[in-house]
Amino acid sequence: MSRTMEAESSLASLPPDVLVFLLSHVEDPHSLSSFFKSSRMAASLAVDSVLQAKWLTMHRKANAWSLVAQSKSEDVALQLLYCTSGMLDKNAKVQGDLAALYSSAAAGFAQVLRILVEKEQHNTQALGNAICLAARSGHAPCIPVLLAAADDASEVVEQRDGGGWSSLHYACCRGDADVLAELLKVPSNLDIITPFHETPLKKAQASGSSRCVQLIMEAQTNRAC
Repeated sequence: MSRTMEAESSLASLPPDVLVFLLSHVEDPHSLSSFFKSSRMAASLAVDSVLQAKWLTMHRKANAWSLVAQSKSEDVALQLLYCTSGMLDKNAKVQGDLAALYSSAAAGFAQVLRILVEKEQHNTQALGNAICLAARSGHAPCIPVLLAAADDASEVVEQRDGGGWSSLHYACCRGDADVLAELLKVPSNLDIITPFHETPLKKAQASGSSRCVQLIMEAQTNRAC
């Protein structure tokens, strides 16, 4: 692990109330050197990280979602969101909220996702990428949260990520019937293909999941009626 990553990880592991105090009440972050000297990371790196986070949250009024994105547990992420709610600028358009959206979807933090989509409207591409991450990791509870936030849920399900896969492909490839069932609640194109011309049904068949194959075929039949 690099020294920078270690510093970021150490910050993210601090109790939320301590972290918020550091970001919002300490005027001179360099005075925190002694606080970090007992930790494994270099004090200078820690101060730089605190300085950067403080500048983002206090001086630009940008949101603190990037700190949420580093959280390793949903409980910590939720506490951090509640503690920093007064510091967040709901109109700020920064990369931090997308980082939190994507990392929460990949980690299966459904409650955090619910808060994120309520505080900030995300476009089809962002929600589509997030739902692909949730489907790829097998987090069924995250699917309805993301779909409910979409203006057009069908477009979100059909959205393909950088690799050309949709959430349907990921669910079928995993043989994850629970995720697939949530996705199929939305009418969408079941013949969508990957760059290698693979449909969700083909992925389901390759996975060996008879339940996923059955779900896809039933959905195709129902939509043909």
